[in-house]
Amino acid sequence: MGNMIVPGIGIGLEVASGIMKARGEAEALGQRSAEAAVAARQGKIAAAETDAHLREELRSVLGNIRAVRASSGISPESPTTAAILDEESRVSERQRRIRVGNINRQVESDTRAASFLRRQSRDAFLYGTIGAFGRGFSSMARAGTGG
Repeated sequence: MGNMIVPGIGIGLEVASGIMKARGEAEALGQRSAEAAVAARQGKIAAAETDAHLREELRSVLGNIRAVRASSGISPESPTTAAILDEESRVSERQRRIRVGNINRQVESDTRAASFLRRQSRDAFLYGTIGAFGRGFSSMARAGTGG
């Protein structure tokens, strides 16, 4: 019986080591998940700020066009003024949608990554712990058979 104590301690340490390794891997994945979630939140803010900034910029540009044309004695109701304003609005709106859309796609990617890494973190601990016990039981079986 006494000669089983040393192998038993070794097996216990092997299992404990495996569990600690699994815990470390799970925590690392959890940290990466948290970082991805922060990036997603920051991306949402960036998208809203970009949207607001580009809308303000368009209003300013349209106001400047109106002022320049009015100072030149051109009626603000002229078809040419309307066409210039419409084209500037169309181009600006397209650029705004593209920039905000690109930011939102990155937000979606970061959100998916956070969710995936959160699941991986849970799985890493669970399967790492199962693996540690499996290795421990294998070692116990080998110790019990003398192999």
